[in-house]
Amino acid sequence: MQSDLELQAGRQRAQRRRANLDASILERYRTRIAQWLDTRAGEPPEWQRATGFGDLSVPLTAAELERLRDDVQALLRPYLGRVTGEDEAPEDARRVELIHFAFPAPDAP
Repeated sequence: MQSDLELQAGRQRAQRRRANLDASILERYRTRIAQWLDTRAGEPPEWQRATGFGDLSVPLTAAELERLRDDVQALLRPYLGRVTGEDEAPEDARRVELIHFAFPAPDAP
C-alpha cells in the first residue's frame, strides 16, 4: 500500500509529464502554423482563399463552452471517416490541420 507522500509524488510526476506533453504538442502546432504562414503565398489561390484563422473572446458559462465544443465536434463528424479510412476523400483533397483551443481567459473573470 502506498503512503500519502508516495501518492502525492506520483501525482506530481504525472502532472509534470502532462505539462511536458502539452508543451510538446503546443510547439508542434506553433511550428506547423509558422510553416504555413511562410509558404502560403506559393499555394494555389483557391487554397489561399479557403484557409483562415481568427480568435474570439466571448463570455460563456462552462455549460455553454461544453455545448460549443460538442457543436464543433458535430461539424467535423462527417469528415472523420476520411481519417479512419472508412470513407474515401475526394481526389483533390489535401490533409488540413484544424487546431482549436477553448479555455477560460487567464486574465479575465
